Amino acid sequence: RHCASTPRGDPSSPSGPPSPPGSARDSMMVRLLAAVALFVAHVAEVVVAQQSEPVVEFIGKAPKLRIYPGGNDGDSDDDGNETWVMLTFGKIEELNAQGGRVSGRAITSLAAEKGIIWTQENRTVGGAKALVTRMELPLEYGGSFKSACGGGGGSQGGSGSQGGGGSQDGGSETSPNDGGSKKSPGSGGKARRLASPGSVAVEIFVFTSDAMVDYGNYSIPVTRGQLKFNVESKTWPFCGTDHRLEVNLDIKVPGDKEPKKVEEVAEAENEDEEAEAEAEGSGTKKKGGKGGKKPKGKAMKQSAGGRDVNFDLPEVALVDGDSIESEVEVQTQGGKTTIAFRFPYFESTLLYDPTASFDEESAAESTTAPTAAPMTMAPSTM
Repeated sequence: RHCASTPRGDPSSPSGPPSPPGSARDSMMVRLLAAVALFVAHVAEVVVAQQSEPVVEFIGKAPKLRIYPGGNDGDSDDDGNETWVMLTFGKIEELNAQGGRVSGRAITSLAAEKGIIWTQENRTVGGAKALVTRMELPLEYGGSFKSACGGGGGSQGGSGSQGGGGSQDGGSETSPNDGGSKKSPGSGGKARRLASPGSVAVEIFVFTSDAMVDYGNYSIPVTRGQLKFNVESKTWPFCGTDHRLEVNLDIKVPGDKEPKKVEEVAEAENEDEEAEAEAEGSGTKKKGGKGGKKPKGKAMKQSAGGRDVNFDLPEVALVDGDSIESEVEVQTQGGKTTIAFRFPYFESTLLYDPTASFDEESAAESTTAPTAAPMTMAPSTM
């Protein structure tokens, strides 16, 4: 038994008495316990940071997904409110020059298609890591998607037929407008006669750190935990070069509420965080601080139960590699919200790049970066 008055022994002498509290051995033990406590606190901080990331649940292996804010299992938040938003990629159809539907050029519901190819991978995008889920539907002639063109605006060259051939006249030349995007091709042209009608794909990205993603003549800022989704198509067999492709995205939230607001957003310069950091003399460069222009578009705020979700919807698409103006229309009826994206004619490729994010629950949040995949992105059996 040791007490405060016990003489300190010589730890180097084998014949000396046992070392009392306050010895080098006890001091080492105190430091070890302190290190363990710091490690536990760090692990707890990492877990909290991971919970701040959104959770993505796919309904089957299809572009139909429910998104929860981090740390929320969808039942309720701390205040007992359900908090989630469901995205369903539905109807895709070709429109003629007058906006009418082209017969034989439609997919009734992309989310309901059975032939979707599902892949998932970690990818570096804009200097940041993201978990990417890709759902691609190879298009096939048959059913509601026919090889023969069924009418539409402009001069179309009659009824197309399945067979080799690529595309015909691409219409008028594009011309720059006041911004960084171009006008879409105009008047007429002949129907495209393709042996294969190409594919349609949706990609879902969730980032674990901030990024600045190249988007043609623009840059899309993405924050950690934000959801980015791409809409892609390859070699859609348009029946006229003055036609457009419409993709519908259905939005569902608890209580089937309509959007709180939809507003136009002008083209603007992104903040150059690298330059700001250097100007402040911090000596560090923030990842993703590239700057550049952000395209014009629409901003939509939607109640998602306990928190709001914000959609950034550019009115520019990458059409055959060029930044071309596109159209975004938010439609609401009876509590149902549908976003209609309308894209101009393209020869080979279309890419569209919107984002979505939940409002922060509070201003105070951890800055510790997650060390593992911070979201659930496996398909459910619902």
